[in-house]
Amino acid sequence: MARGQQEWVLCARVRARRQAVRLCAAHRPVAVVVTVLVAMCGLLSACGGGLAPGQTLPPDQSIPPPTPIANPANGNAPPARIGPALGFDPISRLLIMFGGAPATGTNLATGHPATRLNDTWSWDGQKWTQLHPKTSPPALFGARMITDPNTQRLLLVSGAGDSSANVLQQEGMWEWDGSTWSHVADNPVQVPFAAAASNPVRNQAVVSGFDPAYPSACVGCVPPPQYDQGGDYAFSKGDSGWNTASGDTPGWARAATAYDPISQRIISVAGLRQAGSQSTFAWDGKQWSQIIKSNATSVALDPSQPVGPCDAATDQGAQRIVMACAPGTGPTGGATWTFDGKSWQSVSGADTPSIPADPSITGRAGVLTLAYDPALPAIVMLIGGSSGSESMAAWNGSSWSQVS
Repeated sequence: MARGQQEWVLCARVRARRQAVRLCAAHRPVAVVVTVLVAMCGLLSACGGGLAPGQTLPPDQSIPPPTPIANPANGNAPPARIGPALGFDPISRLLIMFGGAPATGTNLATGHPATRLNDTWSWDGQKWTQLHPKTSPPALFGARMITDPNTQRLLLVSGAGDSSANVLQQEGMWEWDGSTWSHVADNPVQVPFAAAASNPVRNQAVVSGFDPAYPSACVGCVPPPQYDQGGDYAFSKGDSGWNTASGDTPGWARAATAYDPISQRIISVAGLRQAGSQSTFAWDGKQWSQIIKSNATSVALDPSQPVGPCDAATDQGAQRIVMACAPGTGPTGGATWTFDGKSWQSVSGADTPSIPADPSITGRAGVLTLAYDPALPAIVMLIGGSSGSESMAAWNGSSWSQVS
């Protein structure tokens, strides 16, 4: 077979796996295409097996910075919302978005939206497609998506659903198989915007959090509501379920949480406690510990540390956590930070999009949601809104570019 024919056949196979990779359009040499596919297998464990202990996610030098992404209005774009869950599905190689809530109609008794959504959408790098799975989770606000360390499938965890008698009800943990959802277990803690992430080296997932809205609404509840107590839990490969974590547990509500490839730890920061905090915590596979103590006081913030609400994702190409924050109330430009394994650096000139305030009473979270798409490759930001279609931005390694 001639070289040109070989390239065409290999490109056709690449296109079948993910059109958004867009390798074929450039007709790159065979060696380059193979390198990209091998790198994808290493990043996603999609070709079998996870990362060995001590192995980091390798930067992929063969994939260029992302090209401008098509306008999400190209297709039947989802309506604007706050608090959706977003994650990359290794099976379909698409970003999956679930649920959230319209940015109107706050339940004043709890500080959460009175109306929630349970629709499922996919994003292929160029357009949105609404999916119609055979089975769907209940409507959820502030749920999280992580990768199951055992199956390498996308998990939907935690979130705020039914709040009968001002008590968050157990809504279950759900797994996405590429076409539909399946209920696989109960959530260890049922709260919106839990601190949740997976560690691909240690084959672990961590969920932590509480919801400050419900304790204040249920001061007289005896016994206290079961699912808004929060807590810290770890799920390890081979275990039968969730185990209570130990150490200096952060007890976060609405914290930015992601895996750090440099230190091989899960990092959580800029969440809310009863008194608030800007400190940074790390999960090393065995316990939580505070690794950065902020100088914030009850009346003054620490300008050297991030302030929430924030969300974070791992830029696998740059081997860094990237975090976007939307501090303050009212329309405001956000802030972007990166983590070098030890400390946070504020990114100047990041062109962080103007991010509106969350209308909910507590926390002003949910106005931005981040996830890394290795097939673009880029971190994608969903920006909450109260009208029109869902707004998006993409991170090119040094700044954000508005998609819509």
